[in-house]
Amino acid sequence: MKRILFATAVAVAALASAPAFAQGYVGAQIANLHIDAAGASTNGNVYDVFGSVVTPLNDALAFQFDGDVNWNDIEGLDHSAAGGATVHLYHETPANKVGGFIGVAAENGDNLWNGGLEAQVFPSDNFNLGGAVGYFNDTELDVEGWAVAANGTLFLNDNLDVYANGGFAQGSIGSVDDVFGWGAGVGVEYQLSTAPVSFYLGYDHSNIDDFDAKADGVSVGVTYSWSGSLKERERRGPSLRGINYVAGLFR
Repeated sequence: MKRILFATAVAVAALASAPAFAQGYVGAQIANLHIDAAGASTNGNVYDVFGSVVTPLNDALAFQFDGDVNWNDIEGLDHSAAGGATVHLYHETPANKVGGFIGVAAENGDNLWNGGLEAQVFPSDNFNLGGAVGYFNDTELDVEGWAVAANGTLFLNDNLDVYANGGFAQGSIGSVDDVFGWGAGVGVEYQLSTAPVSFYLGYDHSNIDDFDAKADGVSVGVTYSWSGSLKERERRGPSLRGINYVAGLFR
């Protein structure tokens, strides 16, 4: 629990110390999960509170800080709290963002560290495309491997978008080598025209064949943003995602 609080405190401190001109958002979500593993199945919810902020260093370089705390209420599993923090350093132009990241996810005294390279490009006025590649490691759980992640966002207007993300991870869990897992998701997000508050609905699926395990989840959430429209948030706000989406399959 101390490690969870430490990881989250790093991100919260960054959010609190960011200058007034920084862009960012905070939010909360609930995800309803159905998990099948080794012939057994279970259901439950995961509750998450999160935030992200960008702090510019100059006209071209910026830091992005992410943090979250979540709690699971899944039948048959420990009802444990978890948290994480990621720091990104990147160079941006009107057409792209290119940089690197390092992060940690903490749960039950275990730390899953990850780091790598990432980029985001804007091939058209209404479309964003991003990706990342990196390495992850948890010495307590004897887990390590590498992951590739990608995401795309299509803006139907400045405050309405549909998005997709996905990726895969390969590595080892204990004495089991060459474990392969993948995940993919889709969703839609809408921001009110009268307030910087947005709502989203998403669906995600993940799979690890080596352990005959898969999960399906439907999530709903709300965010409060100080980054302008949804498009402005994605173009000049905190929009880099690293490899957390797929590295987490190995927890």
